[in-house]
Amino acid sequence: AGSARDGGGGLIESTHSTVNFIGGLIGGDRNPDGTIKDGNYADNNGAGLAIKGNSTVNFIDTVIRGNFAEDSGGGVNIEGPSTVTFTNGGVIDNFSIGEHGGGLRIADATVSFDGTSISNNFAGDRIYSANPGNLVGGAMHVTNAAKVALVDVIMNNNQAEGRGGAIFADRNSVIDFSSSTPGTKISEISGNTTIDGGTSLGGGAVYLTHAGTTLNLTDATVSGNRSADDAGAIFIQSASIANLTRVEVSGNEAQNQGGGIFLESDQSLLNLDTVEISGNATRVSNGGGIQTNGTVTGNNILIQGNRTGFDLENGQVASGSNDRVGGGIYIAGAEASFVATNVVIADNQTYGRGGGVFISDGKLDLTNFVIRNNETNSDGNVNRGRGGGVYSESIGTVFLENGEISGNRAEGHGGGL
Repeated sequence: AGSARDGGGGLIESTHSTVNFIGGLIGGDRNPDGTIKDGNYADNNGAGLAIKGNSTVNFIDTVIRGNFAEDSGGGVNIEGPSTVTFTNGGVIDNFSIGEHGGGLRIADATVSFDGTSISNNFAGDRIYSANPGNLVGGAMHVTNAAKVALVDVIMNNNQAEGRGGAIFADRNSVIDFSSSTPGTKISEISGNTTIDGGTSLGGGAVYLTHAGTTLNLTDATVSGNRSADDAGAIFIQSASIANLTRVEVSGNEAQNQGGGIFLESDQSLLNLDTVEISGNATRVSNGGGIQTNGTVTGNNILIQGNRTGFDLENGQVASGSNDRVGGGIYIAGAEASFVATNVVIADNQTYGRGGGVFISDGKLDLTNFVIRNNETNSDGNVNRGRGGGVYSESIGTVFLENGEISGNRAEGHGGGL
């Protein structure tokens, strides 16, 4: 085990260095009871390693485990314009206490991962922070126009005190997350969480913010993530962008808005191509599958089996769940829109209004669509349980072309629309 006052408890790399790590462990061994012994410590950034300046570092089959940083980058802190590659190996069980990136902090650098496990890392501790809701990126914090590519990566069971249980990305950074073989969905982001207790600001799996920050997610699964606030899986804030291609977003849960995906701003953008959003839920608020205040466009989309007012963990209706809206989709605000072709919206349920879709001021525009077997349930309150398939209020706009609306059910008015 090593320790350092200014970063790099295990090793510090500075300008113009070139280093190759082949195999080995940076950090601590695992005890029989699962705890870690003899990890590295830094009272600043990068307890395992701090990589700075114009360095080139390659990790092959290296495990970075059980390191502890007082500030950012519990496992590794990487600052640009460094170039770093990880092949296989893992970033596991690292902890940042006072700032961001339990596993890694990546700033103004180019970093790639191939076949790497990034798991069980933790960002933030409310006991030691005056504002724990801002402690972000359980697996990684990506910032300052960094470019990160992840191929065949498993990113699971990471936690953040504040935002982005797995990934927090900001300041015009770009993340490409994919599988090496199209259609295989080897890559996954699963079982990540933001912590209960009133400090979380959302994004159980991913949190994106600032103009130009972009997530390109291809041939991947995003499942079983939990947010103590908004966005069980993906939170898209301000003018950030998420592009999803051949992706499954399933079984995620938010305490509040957007069980699967939440677009917070009228400038937020989500593009969907061959995407399934299924089995997600919100406990006490709206948009079981998606809630958008911004723009959603797509082709070949399945929105199925999402729910509002439902507790996935316990498999039962959540307390205080009356008058939640948009079992599948909630479109909120004059600038909000959902425009798509070849869409199925089926088997969604809300304890309120709009079993399939709820629109308030925004626009729903579907071509070649099926809206089927969605329902509202409001314990017999006919004023709340309206719009089994679609509910639109205020100055909401609905364009539907070449489709089917069937088998939907409302406790109140409008079984279909």
